[in-house]
Amino acid sequence: MTETEQLAALARIHDLLEVHAVEYWLFGGWAVDFHAGSVMRPHDDLDVAVWLEDHKAFAELLAADEWEHEPQVGEDGYTGYRRGQVRLEPAFLAPVRIAACIRRCARAAPTGRAVRSGTTFARCAECTPGSSAFRR
Repeated sequence: MTETEQLAALARIHDLLEVHAVEYWLFGGWAVDFHAGSVMRPHDDLDVAVWLEDHKAFAELLAADEWEHEPQVGEDGYTGYRRGQVRLEPAFLAPVRIAACIRRCARAAPTGRAVRSGTTFARCAECTPGSSAFRR
């Protein structure tokens, strides 16, 4: 895989997300290279972050653009996709209120009683989608 292929894929992702008003942030090695203004080293993948609440729309947009979902064992807050030779690893960000609720739930739950599910604790009604804590 060449840097040209990765940059073309990043431009494609940018256009796709911009047209559909999905906020995203570039991070990892390519973010460093963009900041430095030159390619510092070869990269294995593209790292982007999107809001957790945009996960479903993001996945649908990628599927429609022929990205194949390639999850890995042990994922926690991110996943993987591939299109041709390019690997994309999006991370999903929880707004601060969700993160605060998660910390509170982890402290409040008796040891071994909180069941973690992605970025929420299943035993906390405030962390569930639709609750005020879940919204930005």
